Amino acid sequence: MVFFTDLDNTLVYSHRRIPPGEVILAEILDGRAQGYMTKNSYDFLKNAAVRIVPVTLRTPGQYSRLSEAMECIGCRQALLCGGGILFRDGEEDTDWTEDTRAASAAHLHALREAERYFRSFCPPEKVHGVEGIMVYAAAEDPEAAAAGVSRAVEGSCLTVYTDSRKVYCLPPEVNKGEGIRRLAARMGVRFSVAAGDGLPDVPMLEAADLAVMPESLAGNVRNPRRRVMSGDGCFADFICDVLKDTAQIGY
Repeated sequence: MVFFTDLDNTLVYSHRRIPPGEVILAEILDGRAQGYMTKNSYDFLKNAAVRIVPVTLRTPGQYSRLSEAMECIGCRQALLCGGGILFRDGEEDTDWTEDTRAASAAHLHALREAERYFRSFCPPEKVHGVEGIMVYAAAEDPEAAAAGVSRAVEGSCLTVYTDSRKVYCLPPEVNKGEGIRRLAARMGVRFSVAAGDGLPDVPMLEAADLAVMPESLAGNVRNPRRRVMSGDGCFADFICDVLKDTAQIGY
């Protein structure tokens, strides 16, 4: 069984949203505590007989801040930039990246247009691009910035996502679902579980054999095999309970 998982607000919680109970420091930024995992999920994943593959919109630099914690729970591979980049044992698989860029080459101009749009109103340090794969910006009003960039690249088929602080633009060929399909084929995966909490996770949740999600996302996901967390509780710990149950069935 392979467990494909989103990171932020799924396994890793910001210092702004520390979950209740005992936690493990997972991320430091500029000398300050930035992210945490619950001790329950950390201990379970560290000892579980499951292959864990993070699948995230984080760039290699952003993921590196979590690398020690991820290595401790047994992650040897990670899909970054929404699946466009594959990290193995801490290094980028350049063949994977080139394949991604080749598949999305028709959208390079649109990505550059999106970057130009963001730079027209965001400070330079708030705009970032991964050539041919992804552009994102930290904006004061992410919803307004998302609407504006969508107009700027209208007709390009770029996918635009927002969270509470950032706006992301990706080619249609780069998404978490396509990423896990590519990697599952390479790994010879027979059964996969995916977990995520946001719209960028939907393609991955629909591509997996079993999908785990909070109730707030359930209406967006078409997957007949799914587990939905309803009510209060910690999503990361709920995921671990699902993995335990699934392992007992024999996957």
